[in-house]
Amino acid sequence: MATPPADVQVIPIYLDNFVFGPAHLLHLTLPEGWRIQRGFSHPEIHATHVRRGQTWVASADAWYVLAHEQEPWLLEFHLRVLPKPTSRAAEGERWPLGVGHAGTLVKRTVRRGPPWRRQPTPQWALTWYCPETERGFRLEVTGRVPEEALRALFQAWRHVDCHPQSPTQTSLVEQPEE
Repeated sequence: MATPPADVQVIPIYLDNFVFGPAHLLHLTLPEGWRIQRGFSHPEIHATHVRRGQTWVASADAWYVLAHEQEPWLLEFHLRVLPKPTSRAAEGERWPLGVGHAGTLVKRTVRRGPPWRRQPTPQWALTWYCPETERGFRLEVTGRVPEEALRALFQAWRHVDCHPQSPTQTSLVEQPEE
């Protein structure tokens, strides 16, 4: 994989639970000024597998919040991993990734808010399949932020790495609840 530009942060993400132990999810990339925070729930790891001597999360759902440091922008971030290609990836804009995978970027509208005041809210999803680790990915963001902020986020996602050659474990690790 090519080195990401200087204005792109690389954030290794590992998940951990008491059954499977720590397992590598991916190296997420975000533009400068964005940070990732724990979401409304702990990640759910359904399965792991070993490929190329590394334990990978093979099936999981993880929820985070993407927050901008200078602007009042928040995005819901749902990361889904499956041990097969993700569904609903046929329609949308082709989005090649720096690791050589063909991704698809899809925009749709979902309804968010309390049942008596649900509002149409934009949602974008980037999906791809990684044959090296035999996993399908879906990175999904929901929320209202300016178009230029979204463009910067999606450009940074072109450098996401789902199978780094030498993953390190100095990263965002989700600790199991005791």
